[in-house]
Amino acid sequence: MSSNNNEISQKGDFMSKLKPFLQAATKKYEDVSEKVYKLSYWVGSKLFRVTKRVYIKLSVHAHKFSEKMRASAEHTLISISVSKNKIAKRLYAPIRANVEYLREKTKESEKAFDDSFMKGIFSMLGSVWGFIKLNKNALKTFVNYAAPVAAIMFFVFTLNHVTSREYGLMVEYGGKNIGYVADESVFIQAEKAARERSVYEEYIDPDENNPTYTLVAVEESMLSTKDMITEQIMSVSGNDLCVASGLYIDDNFVGATTNPDGLIEVLDRMLDYYRTDDESEQVQFLKPVSLKEGLYPKSSVELTSTIESTLTSAEKEQQTYTVKAGDVPLEIAQNVGMAYSDLKKLNPNIENELLAGQEVLISRSVPLLGVKVMRTEEYETSIAYETKEIEDDTLEKGTTKVKTEGKDGVMEIQEKVTYVDGIESDRERLHATVLQEPVTEEILVGTKEPTYSYSSGGSVSITSGAQGDGVNTGNFMWPVAGGYVSCGIWGYPGHTGMDIAAQRGTAIYASTGGRVIYSAQRGAYGAHIIIDHGNGVTTLYAHCSALYVVAGDYVSQGQQIAAVGATGNAYGNHLHFEVRVNGNYMDPANYVGTR
Repeated sequence: MSSNNNEISQKGDFMSKLKPFLQAATKKYEDVSEKVYKLSYWVGSKLFRVTKRVYIKLSVHAHKFSEKMRASAEHTLISISVSKNKIAKRLYAPIRANVEYLREKTKESEKAFDDSFMKGIFSMLGSVWGFIKLNKNALKTFVNYAAPVAAIMFFVFTLNHVTSREYGLMVEYGGKNIGYVADESVFIQAEKAARERSVYEEYIDPDENNPTYTLVAVEESMLSTKDMITEQIMSVSGNDLCVASGLYIDDNFVGATTNPDGLIEVLDRMLDYYRTDDESEQVQFLKPVSLKEGLYPKSSVELTSTIESTLTSAEKEQQTYTVKAGDVPLEIAQNVGMAYSDLKKLNPNIENELLAGQEVLISRSVPLLGVKVMRTEEYETSIAYETKEIEDDTLEKGTTKVKTEGKDGVMEIQEKVTYVDGIESDRERLHATVLQEPVTEEILVGTKEPTYSYSSGGSVSITSGAQGDGVNTGNFMWPVAGGYVSCGIWGYPGHTGMDIAAQRGTAIYASTGGRVIYSAQRGAYGAHIIIDHGNGVTTLYAHCSALYVVAGDYVSQGQQIAAVGATGNAYGNHLHFEVRVNGNYMDPANYVGTR
């Protein structure tokens, strides 16, 4: 109980101490609030009064401004109205006065003419003079306005005339006015051309050889060309001159002649050399050629034959390469810095004939005046037929039969061909028309497997399949068109087949049908063929001089596949014939006999 009383007394003491502090804080808050209210009231009342005064002043000024504008507008309208009336009076009054004056004077002149002709004339002259006096002020006003307008028009006309005029340079050279040029480059080029005309002697400058230029107004027709200035320069030079025709190739002087007709004949002859009767062809020189008549040093004038020799001479000589031992075409092209295709084009047989010491053409000679011929060429060419293989299970595997003969088609080609100095340089196809479509060849390929039976002696016979011509034992035929056995199997150590002697080139046949699995020249067999007949049976034909089939071909029994020869390790022309069964060498005599 006493502890509770202590707590109450402690709280009472705390509240008694806090009360003065709260009273002081409340009073301070009230003071601050009152000051804030007074400040807000003062600011608000001041702002309201200031805004009101500004609004009143603006309203007053706006009203005064509007009054002034209205008064000014009324004054302007009144002034315009008055001015309009004044202008109307000024315009109409003289017109009215002139009309009344002319009406009155016309009556007077009519009356004067009634009296006498001369009196009428004097009356009219007096009327005219009076009309001028009456309109004296109007005429003065007209002159005051018209004179500035006329001056402006004259200035514009003069300015347009000056700016539209052509200006050029008047050239003085050798103490003489030699013409007008558009700019200095025309004279520089002309002077160079004049100096080039002196081939066999030096160009002799005139005494005053420094050109002077003066800017002048000229008509376009007065301007001189380079050739015209060249003639003027030649006329003042110190060289001994004559009138001749100069030949220019690509604007470069070659020589002059006094017989231009003869020179034209030479040029035509050069073109005629390449002309044919083809109406489509165009024959022209590679470079532009022109004849210019004018003044030339006498030393530059040559005979027509001399100029012809110059024209047919080579501008660039032919170049060759001497073949060294071990050279190959590709390395030659690389060594001389040219494409291999270009080297082959100049030397078509370089891949087949290349011997040490041989001259290989690297570049052809280039004539000074080359000729280009363009013509349209038409020709017919064949379109190779396609081959289509069709499997046939009624034919023995390894045999083929032509069902439909193939036939090449025909195509007409039209091309634009360009020749330079007789050598083709470009070919562009224009049209290609198929005249006859090719016929696809259809070949039946046998897929039927043959049946083999083996005897105890190791011989083999085919019980189904095609029969060939000639001696045939067990469905194998004699493989040579004639001949005789010169050495049988194992006739000497390592001899694994039968040698059939015959003349070189004698036909060799497939002993029976099958697929060629090898056809090439290699090793001791030389050029030889191996045919696979199925079930592990193969035949070999060696030492051939020519091979007529390739690996992958299907051949039938009796088909010529090669020719007798002596390639590889052979002494004399003969066929080395082998029969192999599962890799074992069999005696061919058991299959083809010994005819």
